[in-house]
Amino acid sequence: MLRAPLGVSEKQINDAITKHRNWIDKKKAIISDSVLKIRKKEYIDGERFLFLGNYYELKVDDNLKNRFKFDGTNFIIKSGSLIYAKQLIGGYYKVSAKRIIPPRVVEFAKIIEVEFKKIRITGADTRWGSCSAKRNLNFSWKLIMAPSKVIDYVIVHEIAHLFEMNHSKRFWDIVEQLFPDYKTYRTWLKDNAQLMVY
Repeated sequence: MLRAPLGVSEKQINDAITKHRNWIDKKKAIISDSVLKIRKKEYIDGERFLFLGNYYELKVDDNLKNRFKFDGTNFIIKSGSLIYAKQLIGGYYKVSAKRIIPPRVVEFAKIIEVEFKKIRITGADTRWGSCSAKRNLNFSWKLIMAPSKVIDYVIVHEIAHLFEMNHSKRFWDIVEQLFPDYKTYRTWLKDNAQLMVY
């Protein structure tokens, strides 16, 4: 769909399209690629899943001792367990998030010398992280699909809320103090959040 201000002639519209054709084509390609990537998962051999910012294929191997494993190269599952693939991959994501995120929270909190009460790994769909008034830090396990630097950005963001429970200039100054290139990773999260599905 194309929108233009009232009073703009068809010739002006066509001229604008011609002038910006390369930009339009690039944007269309990006959108098409994103749509392909976020289609509903089928849990079939060869399908790709995002983990720590990289895609890994799901492979079926009936010689596997257990029902499921991640070997650093692929997610591997027995064919008889494919009906449980979503739960098995989700379970691996949850365990990984609980193993990876809390130590990073502790590390950043030590750097800035701030205390918190609890770290919770949740199943939140709409928020990557949150900081409660009781100084509890919460992180969605789905964050484990993002690159480690993006995870660090979300951690720093929530730790900064221990000082400022808002998004004031002081808040962003604290974030920048801890994580100078945070804008790069905030942008990645905004641009790729829709790909973080399983």
